[in-house]
Amino acid sequence: MEYRKATIADLLLYFTWVNDEDVVNNSIQQRKITLEEHTQWFEKAVQDPDKLLLVFSEEKIPAGQVRIEKKDGENVLTISLDKAFRNKGHAKKLLLDSCREFTKSKKEPVQAYVNESNTASSKSFLKSGFTSNGQVKINGTLFNKYVYRP
Repeated sequence: MEYRKATIADLLLYFTWVNDEDVVNNSIQQRKITLEEHTQWFEKAVQDPDKLLLVFSEEKIPAGQVRIEKKDGENVLTISLDKAFRNKGHAKKLLLDSCREFTKSKKEPVQAYVNESNTASSKSFLKSGFTSNGQVKINGTLFNKYVYRP
């Protein structure tokens, strides 16, 4: 699996992934994003030096994305895999590669919030060197908090 930084050409790919039913159900917002909202955010995000957006591919087929961005003083990581690439052990590589890429220039911890019901993702974070940092309730849903320290 290889990765590259996202470009504006990835706008619709990211839009498809962010609105995948499983992704929505496990997200903090737990709602679909409109194309207008996504476009406004994405056009700025790919140019923002404080955000890291990576596209992962296997044999040139887009497989998933990882995003790390500053939110409320934390470097928050989000991940999603295309349906065709789920449950195949890819998450660990995406998480490790993304954290290594991010911490090359910033020697800061990376946090992630995983829906408590998403046990597969929780396992992936723990296998990738993240440590559990308790739970937090966001928008009425319980999330496990994980931290990666460089």
